[in-house]
Amino acid sequence: MLKVLKKAITQQVKESNLGSSNNPLLKKVMDSVGLSTLGNPNPFPNTETDKIFSYALELGWTTLEAHSETYLVSDFALGDERYQRVHFFVRSISSDETIIQITSPAAALSAVEPDDIQNFANELLHKNSLSTNLGWAIEDIGDTPHIIATKELLFNTMDSAEFEHATYAIAFAADEMEARFGADNF
Repeated sequence: MLKVLKKAITQQVKESNLGSSNNPLLKKVMDSVGLSTLGNPNPFPNTETDKIFSYALELGWTTLEAHSETYLVSDFALGDERYQRVHFFVRSISSDETIIQITSPAAALSAVEPDDIQNFANELLHKNSLSTNLGWAIEDIGDTPHIIATKELLFNTMDSAEFEHATYAIAFAADEMEARFGADNF
């Protein structure tokens, strides 16, 4: 019954374009059915972050945090006491198109043996050529290059199922790569 009620509230929020921040009654109902962990977690409300938080609410994700109007982060439990942090970057690519880049770090590049860098880079390029749901890249986090899993989606046409599948594909791939290096750091 509670699951049905949560789904109904989520649907009402989506259909009415209401956010819990501007609707005290909705916030009270959300609090009463255990959705208060999300409450109004969006300190940077805009079209993009509101849509992402709406999907998070619909999907039952309670760890999503907005750090700016274009950067959000969430942690995902993947079983066996493993967790993976996923980053969401909202980027305008034209006046009417926006993408969301979903990324997750897997390991510092220094985890790869220096003698094996070329083979590892070739392996990542090969994986990129075969995959339709994610890619591998090297990105600096701070001053340290890291191996990251990444995916970009057209934001304007993205639905919650596409968002969920891409996010979990990134989280699981990054966690698998991280485990390969014997770590669970991200």
